[in-house]
Amino acid sequence: MTKKQQFRIAAILGCLTAIGPLSIDMYLASFPAIADEFGVSEGMVQLTLSSYFVGLAMGQMVVGPLSDRFGRRLPITIGMTVYALASLVAVLAPSVGVLIAVRFFQALAGCAGMVIARAIVRDLFNPRDSVRVLSYLMLVMGAAPILAPMLGGIFLEYGSWREIFVFLAAVGAVALAIYRRHLPESLPVEARQRMGWREALSTYLMLLRDRRYIGPTLASALSSGAMFAYITASPTVFISLYGVSESVFGMLL
Repeated sequence: MTKKQQFRIAAILGCLTAIGPLSIDMYLASFPAIADEFGVSEGMVQLTLSSYFVGLAMGQMVVGPLSDRFGRRLPITIGMTVYALASLVAVLAPSVGVLIAVRFFQALAGCAGMVIARAIVRDLFNPRDSVRVLSYLMLVMGAAPILAPMLGGIFLEYGSWREIFVFLAAVGAVALAIYRRHLPESLPVEARQRMGWREALSTYLMLLRDRRYIGPTLASALSSGAMFAYITASPTVFISLYGVSESVFGMLL
């Protein structure tokens, strides 16, 4: 496979991978506006981000085994379809409680693209080429959190926070359409694993008992937790306390 073909596949998978950072960072600047509209504290609005992370964590534990058993296309198709529908429900959310619940299901389904994109790389490429393709995906994962808050600030400058979720629904639908059109099923039937839930659970428990795995994992988790604690509180600090505009907030974050 040529480098051009590798880059094309990486671009398609990058669209699926970018769903996560966009969903997390794009609406951050709208926290004060959401709080004002629903008449709640910004701390309550922050729960929309917390519920997203809960759904993201739970979804990854489920999507991986499902994709190994049923192939890559079906879980991605179902996941991204539900993600787009959940994003549209968020547009119509009548209360912050509904938005919190919808964000959970948005993450639960949307993580399919993030998780399975890496599995597809393993399916299609040898170890040497996988490193190159994964580096392309890391570029997307690095650029999306930088661009998402700025893009969200532009939406808020000319519209409302609800339009951000319209955009996310469109991104999910377009990413799914591109994937289904240009990438076939990458996991053949004979290579699929018939692992049940008990086997999957035992594998997770085995990993939790592995010191070589749990040490670096905890270090990464604590580092990410500190970063997201800052990200969650930043709209209140910059916008509500210091009066920074939504568009400038995107550049500061």
